[in-house]
Amino acid sequence: MPDTTADPDRRTADAGPAGRGGRGQIAPAERGLRAVQQTVLRSFATTGTPPEVADLQRAAEPFGLPAAQAPRSCGESRAAGGRYLGAVDYLVELRRELDAFGAALDGDLSAPVEHCGGWRLVDLAVHMGAGNLWVVAAVREGHGDGYDEGAAPRDRDGLKAWYAETADALVQALSVDSSMGAWTFFPPHTVGFWRRRRSQETLMHRWDAEHALGSATPMDAALAADGVAEVFDTMAPRMISKGAATHPEQAVRITATDSGRCWTYGPGEPIAEVAGTAEDLLLMLWGRKPRDTGSVTWTGDREAGLGVLAGPLVP
Repeated sequence: MPDTTADPDRRTADAGPAGRGGRGQIAPAERGLRAVQQTVLRSFATTGTPPEVADLQRAAEPFGLPAAQAPRSCGESRAAGGRYLGAVDYLVELRRELDAFGAALDGDLSAPVEHCGGWRLVDLAVHMGAGNLWVVAAVREGHGDGYDEGAAPRDRDGLKAWYAETADALVQALSVDSSMGAWTFFPPHTVGFWRRRRSQETLMHRWDAEHALGSATPMDAALAADGVAEVFDTMAPRMISKGAATHPEQAVRITATDSGRCWTYGPGEPIAEVAGTAEDLLLMLWGRKPRDTGSVTWTGDREAGLGVLAGPLVP
């Protein structure tokens, strides 16, 4: 079974610089990126809004990293009732997406999952359940050792019951203080990291499962926008810290037209902008749609912008 997880270090406890085996070996620039990322996450956790550029600068400067190299949030929007569209109740969203994925298991388990290598729906279900148990261990036991996917049942009734048990165990494990320490493959090393990461992982793979069955339902706009933010404040820096990508040399602006949020990735003024719904942007960034998909609109130097987003930004 190919490993197409968004959590690339699930099968090993040594997650490189962010894992137990690599602490103290991070270059100053990478520590600067992580300090900036933690500033972003703390701001959303405490206020539901992006941090000020000055806050990013203060976080980055001790490590010699210009704030211009860090992803920048450049907009926010409030719904008519005043709710900030970027604020996400991760436990609520996680439960909803876990249940939606479980409902998809009533469909054809042999259906091929287009964007997950040679997987079929049954393989994706095993992957999701195993990932749930992986995070339970990360929170409760403090390690990132992998779960044996071969131990999961593959008959429909057994698989559905097992997956539901793993989903319940995950929500229970994460229903503690979000600031509590936990093993993670990237900062912050807290339960809050996993609330967000598993919400995004489940959202994407729920879409994969429904897409495989020909019935993909819309993503919540706020959760999808948070997923776009995660690509730039967590996944892209992670790829850079692993040596799988380099710092962008130019900037691109990414605008979610349905939430009013936007982000600038790269140094300096943006040379291009890509705009679309948060769902379309997220699907594009995670390779479910091509970078030049017709569901998004490019302005400025499109070719240079495509080069920046080529990254790779995600595993």
